[in-house]
Amino acid sequence: MITLSGFAVVILLGAFGYKRGLFRILAAFGSFLLASVAAKPCSVLLLGLVGMSGQVPRALVPLTAQLLAGLLFFFLLSFLTGRILDNRDEVREQLNETLMADWERFGGAVLGTAWGVFLVVFTLTGLHMAGTVEEALLQAPAAAAREGRWSATVTSYVNEMEEAQQEPLPAAKLGELKEQIDSSAFGVLVRKTDPVDEKVEDIFRNLALVVGDPQLYERFKHHQVIARFTGDPRILALSEDMEIQGQLRAGQYYRLLDNGKIAALLNDRDLYRQLEDVEIAAILQEVIAGSRRP
Repeated sequence: MITLSGFAVVILLGAFGYKRGLFRILAAFGSFLLASVAAKPCSVLLLGLVGMSGQVPRALVPLTAQLLAGLLFFFLLSFLTGRILDNRDEVREQLNETLMADWERFGGAVLGTAWGVFLVVFTLTGLHMAGTVEEALLQAPAAAAREGRWSATVTSYVNEMEEAQQEPLPAAKLGELKEQIDSSAFGVLVRKTDPVDEKVEDIFRNLALVVGDPQLYERFKHHQVIARFTGDPRILALSEDMEIQGQLRAGQYYRLLDNGKIAALLNDRDLYRQLEDVEIAAILQEVIAGSRRP
């Protein structure tokens, strides 16, 4: 289904490129690039609107505002460039000139096809990335515990998490969708462009294990590097928040993203700069190493 849908989009955009011509497709490319550059600075204007909508988790408001700003800027530029090209066609028509030469049509078809491939791969990569993260956070830790590769407390955590989840998580289908993308004709391209590689996936997996295991979490908090942050009032408030602890144990990651305290911490630039210097992958592996069975 994904393969057929993807090829349908590519063919449609190729036909669209043939009909619209090379210059209009180039204008679309240019509009997309400029919108990508302008999205972040322009997103400031939409932060309040997105936040008040209540439709987006608070931690994702900045990213959503950036995406919306990019889309609005793209449509605006596309409209303006379209008007310029429409005026050019009107002048040609008045002069009884050919509106579009064959090389423009075929060039537009080639570029339109390339544009279609880019859009399909770009969209599938986003879904693939979400599925990869979901597997690392939910499926991989549970499987590791059931197979006896981790401490008994991890198994206990998994049982508690499953009991707390009376309904499937909103993202439960992303893992299945990821498998469908992998088996599609676009799977090779998507895997190469997915920014969540094995190292990043391991970080998410290990983080889920450490947070869910009380013993590992205590060891993690007292690590010499992490200890610098555990005393920070901003982080201390989160670690002692009973609501956040309950959401972590229940695997309610969507609710965590909508938690105001977590959203504020994620937008703290000073803390973010400090955390950038932390080798979190090495620390998590060191903490978990002591819990492995002989």
